[in-house]
This record gives sequence, structure tokens and C-alpha cells, in this order.
Amino acid sequence: MLYTKNFIEKVENTQDIYIKSYVKKHNFIKLVEFLRPSVSDIPFIFDTRKFKKLFDDDKAFSKFRDRLLDCGSYLTFRYYYRKDETKLHTANFCKADRLCPACAVRRAYKQQMKFMKSLKVNPDLLNKRWYYIVIPVKHTKNESLLVVYNRLNRIRRSITHSIRNKRGFWGQFDGGMGSIEVTKTRNGWNVHMNLIVCSDIDIPVQEIITKDKRGNYKKNYVSEALKSFLMKVGEGSYIHNISKLDFSSEELIRDNLVEVLKYSLKFSSLKNEDLLIVYLEFYRKQLFFTFGVMRGLNLEDVELEGDEIIDDEFVEVIYRRVGLTYEKEFERINKGVKDELSDTCL
Repeated sequence: MLYTKNFIEKVENTQDIYIKSYVKKHNFIKLVEFLRPSVSDIPFIFDTRKFKKLFDDDKAFSKFRDRLLDCGSYLTFRYYYRKDETKLHTANFCKADRLCPACAVRRAYKQQMKFMKSLKVNPDLLNKRWYYIVIPVKHTKNESLLVVYNRLNRIRRSITHSIRNKRGFWGQFDGGMGSIEVTKTRNGWNVHMNLIVCSDIDIPVQEIITKDKRGNYKKNYVSEALKSFLMKVGEGSYIHNISKLDFSSEELIRDNLVEVLKYSLKFSSLKNEDLLIVYLEFYRKQLFFTFGVMRGLNLEDVELEGDEIIDDEFVEVIYRRVGLTYEKEFERINKGVKDELSDTCL
């Protein structure tokens, strides 16, 4: 079988996710194991009470650790010759998508597929106008993650309340879905919200051209009505971006969904000590949500295991993982992450 350059790149990118996930999770567990015996005595920047609640029980921690590290190691496929379909029958998935990039990719993929099926069942959704909105919140380097998150969460509650009561800027929309994304820089915790929303009417959007520090020009799209809303509920922060989406083909729809169905992946770019803070502070918090006409689609509830059709790309990745090619790929990627690993291991 001959593979195109694009196909090979997709296979390699997927394989990179699995390998980096394996390395990342092992070093996260090393950090937790180091802290467990003396967490009460370590002047760390996270709440030790939450740490003890989640990791203090030896039996529970062992089960959590083994499932996290064994993720994806066992898979069984069934091949249907008559239907020309390959199905994943059973597999090991830890389901800890906030810590595991592999499970995060799988969850996002299954949410995309569920949404695409919903469009076929509810064709009226395709006739709506769809918009992608990004809303960050102001923060300082000395503010905790929880402080910044709560600031954004107040905006989220105001948005859903306005849509439900058909008030103001958000009253123009019928519903949507959103996710909360977290990164950390030298300026502190950056928490922002990605939204895809739909409406029966065209929403006025203004194009603004800005110039960055390198002298490159960039197009941004803003709404004066959205700016006014954020000035009222966003503690003076009005930064945002809004753009109309093209839902004219299945490929374009899936490309647009990626921006919202990806929040867990950002966690894997954090240092392990920051990742631990995110995991503790966001434990059981809702980071993906739907509202309005999209609430009934149940996109929050997807099952990572079970019978499902798998494309040739996924099967190829799994086969390559157990061969010499996988070992070579692991060595290549491992060289690139050694510096990160030395920084994250105590």
C-alpha cells in the first residue's frame, strides 16, 4: 500500500502524541510519588489538602498510577471483510484526558463524530450561522490559577444566562458549546474560553488589522456589542475575537470544531508541577460545556472504550507502535524532550 506525504505526516503526528504522552505521564507520576510521603511538610504552591484527598490512599493511588501508565497498551480489533470496516473492540484507556494527551485526542475525536452525527439528525442546525469566539481574561503573574479561572467562570455564567433569557448581545444566539483552555507563561496563568455558537441571523462583525512586534499584519474580528458586554461583566477586560465559520462541507466543520474540542491537550504542554496544580484545582470542574439548542446533543458524555469504526490511519499507528519503527521514533522524539524532562523531575 502506498501512502501519501500527508497521510504519513498524520500517522507520525499521531504516533508522536502517544510517545510524548507516555513520557509525560511517567514524569508526572514521578513528581506525585516524590511528594506523597512528605506533602504536608513541603511549602508548595498548591493546596495540600486537595493533594492528600486525591493521592494519600495507597490503594487508590496505585490503581490511578497503573491505569494512567498502561493507557493504550492493549487493543483488540475486529475486521469485517464484507463491510470493509475495522472496529476497535476492546482497549485500555485511562480516561484521564486532563493528564493523558492520547485520551484527550480520542475524546475530542469522538466528540467531533458525535456532533457530525447530530447535524445529520438535526439538519436545521446546518441552516444556522455559526461563529467562533475567543474570550480571555486579564491576569497578573502573582494571581493563582483559581482566581483567574473564577474570573472567566463568571463571564461564562453571564453568557449562558443571557442566552437563556434572550438578552443583549448573547440573546441573538440559540446555543453553542465551549471549552476552557489553560496555559502558563512568565506573566502568570492564562485562562481563556473558546466558543462555537449559532444564530438564525447575521451578527455584525468588524475587521481590524493590527501589527505585531515583528512587523507582521494580522486580521482580527471584533464586535462592539460583545465588547460592551465584556466591559460590564469582565472586570474591565474587553479583549475578544469573533469570526464567522464556514460550515459548507464536512471537512470544514471538523476543522472548526478542533478549536473547541482540544482543551485537554494544552495541559500536556505545562511543566509537571503546574500540571499538578491544574489537575488539583480543576478536579471535577466542568471545562467543556454546551448550552441552548446544543444541550440535548450530550457532547459532554462520550465513551472512550467500546466498539467503533477505526480508519486505516489509526490501525497503522498501532501496528507501528509494536515494531522497530516505533523504537526508532521513540529515540528520535526522546532526544527532543530530554531538556523538558530534566526540568520537570525533582
